[in-house]
Amino acid sequence: MRLLIVTQKVDRSDPILGFFHRWLLEFALHCDQVHVIGQMKGDYDLPDNIKVHSMGKESGASKLSQILKFWKLQRLLRHDYDCVLVHMTPVWVVLGFFNWFLLRKKVYLWYEARGGGWALPISLRLVKKVFSATEYGLPRPSKRRVITGHGIDTEFFKPTGQIEKGLVSSVGRITKRK
Repeated sequence: MRLLIVTQKVDRSDPILGFFHRWLLEFALHCDQVHVIGQMKGDYDLPDNIKVHSMGKESGASKLSQILKFWKLQRLLRHDYDCVLVHMTPVWVVLGFFNWFLLRKKVYLWYEARGGGWALPISLRLVKKVFSATEYGLPRPSKRRVITGHGIDTEFFKPTGQIEKGLVSSVGRITKRK
């Protein structure tokens, strides 16, 4: 399978989206070729079958410039992928769907957030399936929803077996949206 992924950022050092780098490593094991179009790219180390392309946000590209770059990459790479996975940004489904429809590419969305904005209800009508970690991760009902779990690499995040007495650990995330 040859896959195109559209995401916000490819950067293993990013405190929020850095986990996606490990997802890309997993996709590399199951796909012949993966092209990733990110709004921005930073630090990454990926196998040869993954190519990362940026829309230029890291260089200060305007939103219009990013959209034009997205359409250009969509056109240039059209023979190099069979299907599309849009990660967390339904606006790219809306902006890219016309070309993907003409090219007969199946489009999928991964979405896990409470908001959604104007693009989410539109994108839910355009995609073949929408993947979500939980039943609460997709704020709108959809017959196309597939609940997958969070995609956490349990080999990477496994207990060491060492227990330190008197140690208390608390993990959380404070944001306005969650």
